[in-house]
Amino acid sequence: MKRLHAPLVIGSLWALVWLTAGSARAQIKLPIYDPDETQAPVKGVTYEPADQRADYKHGTLLRITLKNGRTVRGILVRADARHDRLYIRERPGMPPVMVDVNDIKVENDKPRVEKGLIEVARRPASTDGKIKPVEMVRERVVQPEIYEVTINEGGIRSASYSSSVLSPQESMYLAEMQSAQREVAQLELQALLRSLNLAAADAMLAERLQTQRLLNQGLAQQLTAMGDPSYPLLRFGTGAFSGLGLGVGLYGGLDSYTALAAAQAAASVPVPSRPPIESIADALGKARERLRVAQSHAVYEDGRIVAVVYEEKKEK
Repeated sequence: MKRLHAPLVIGSLWALVWLTAGSARAQIKLPIYDPDETQAPVKGVTYEPADQRADYKHGTLLRITLKNGRTVRGILVRADARHDRLYIRERPGMPPVMVDVNDIKVENDKPRVEKGLIEVARRPASTDGKIKPVEMVRERVVQPEIYEVTINEGGIRSASYSSSVLSPQESMYLAEMQSAQREVAQLELQALLRSLNLAAADAMLAERLQTQRLLNQGLAQQLTAMGDPSYPLLRFGTGAFSGLGLGVGLYGGLDSYTALAAAQAAASVPVPSRPPIESIADALGKARERLRVAQSHAVYEDGRIVAVVYEEKKEK
């Protein structure tokens, strides 16, 4: 009986372990990070009323309480003072949310608009040379959305824009403006090179004309000397052994030495090739118009692009 009782006990224990392990497996939950748990882009953020002009610059973290009790929290994309609107991006990759100023809740005659603050370390001003501990202060949370890099490729200077938070529509406008800027830079360089080539061609033509003028002057002087009866004697004095024979040939036309010298002088001046006639001015005008249209969708602060205006077309 003891031999039979032992296997039953062991089997019961294994069954109990399997049942408890199965229930334990069903209760396991991995601590996976969920970005929806909090909308705050940074931790340790506190809020205080946004009552300064600098609080409404691009990139500032704002929390706005509306009259219906809804809270809009995110990065300020742009402020439309003309229509009294604020555009807040609540999530990266999504279009900004439009907030009408008249829909903001008012408390104590002040709108419920708060700016986000975070504690940062600031280096203290040291005048005596002593080491001082850093000061912890609270500053505005500012997160620019568009980064600009200037690219120099020889004579072409253009800008490259990058962003990881814009919506697909905004990224499309940004890419269009970058492409238009590069096209304008390329055409401006081509126009400059063409003007330089034309100036070089004109200078070469002037040199060629001067060379031909000098050749004509030298030939005219030689023809005048040929009419002089003493010309064969002059040629003999230059070192020619058969001056008489040369003189007879000269009376019939120019000698081979003069003709060869004239041909070599003419060949030494390269024939300039003028650049092909192209409608660079027309292409440059169209490219500049394309850039103007693209830049009309951009928003600038302090001479730097900070946002792209995209408005969906309303169906009629």
